[in-house]
Amino acid sequence: MNLFECEKLLTDALNPLASKSLFYTARNMLENKGAMKTDERLLVYRHNISGVFIQTLASTFMTCEAILGHACFATYAREYGWSREKKTGDLNAFGEEFPAYILKQVISRHELNGYAYLADLAKLEWLIEKSRLSDDDDHNDLVNETDIVSYDPGTVYPVLTASLQLLKSQYTVFDIWQLHKQSEDRSGVFAIHDMDYLSIHRDSEDDVIIQKIDSTMFNFLTMATKGVSLLELAGDAPVKMMQCMSIAIQRGWCAGFRIDVGEPNDFY
Repeated sequence: MNLFECEKLLTDALNPLASKSLFYTARNMLENKGAMKTDERLLVYRHNISGVFIQTLASTFMTCEAILGHACFATYAREYGWSREKKTGDLNAFGEEFPAYILKQVISRHELNGYAYLADLAKLEWLIEKSRLSDDDDHNDLVNETDIVSYDPGTVYPVLTASLQLLKSQYTVFDIWQLHKQSEDRSGVFAIHDMDYLSIHRDSEDDVIIQKIDSTMFNFLTMATKGVSLLELAGDAPVKMMQCMSIAIQRGWCAGFRIDVGEPNDFY
């Protein structure tokens, strides 16, 4: 057995879902030294890794942890950590699949009846973390809004800042998150209502800002994230597009514009 195979066997054996035979095979690779038996030492490693899972998720999903309680949240965090599909070693990306995991638990576990909003709340907290960690690159190849007037709008592509994240939910998840931060009573804010549309972005002071936006702006920004031109964004409503574009620039959501042709023309 080479070193890679030994490391994989040990890593797999640390998973609480591992079979007893796998656990014992890994145990037999270790020597008994000191007062602790080899299986006890493996269990210490397993416990420590589970602790990292819990701490990492709790630092991102603080409101979810507060609502579920630490013990319940820790149970889900351990299960998620050991069963997640993407085995990334990057702790910054560790919680990416947690909202989807929570959604599955809400659907399948009777103890989460009444917590249907929890998956969207987890998604909001993940997008906040994603916005906080995003790299708003210095786009040297972009032009500003005053330099695009002489270009065909079909060749002008708005580029949104990397920190901009979008969320729509049928629950008042922003209100829940905000009230939790203010340590206020959260009763009565869980009811289903008209869709909430939220923008999450980092401002010039590197603070994460969450704002409620209307459906028109949400749809405009969603289309813009797909890399479409101003002509495509305008569709049959160029005035509305210009209004949305102006707001996006004012709020710092638009990093600039990419031009797909080399020379200005006389389109206007």
